[in-house]
Amino acid sequence: MIGITLEVRAGNKKALNLYESIGFKQEGIRPEYYSDTKENAIIMWKNL
Repeated sequence: MIGITLEVRAGNKKALNLYESIGFKQEGIRPEYYSDTKENAIIMWKNL
């Protein structure tokens, strides 16, 4: 199986909605991923 993954700031609701609308699913969290704000990243995955 081939897939693609990306990280999105947890607070970026527009991006989360966009990626979900094209088939990405939320699969996990990277705690404090962004060093500037310590914001979590949502790991998104899509199978191709």
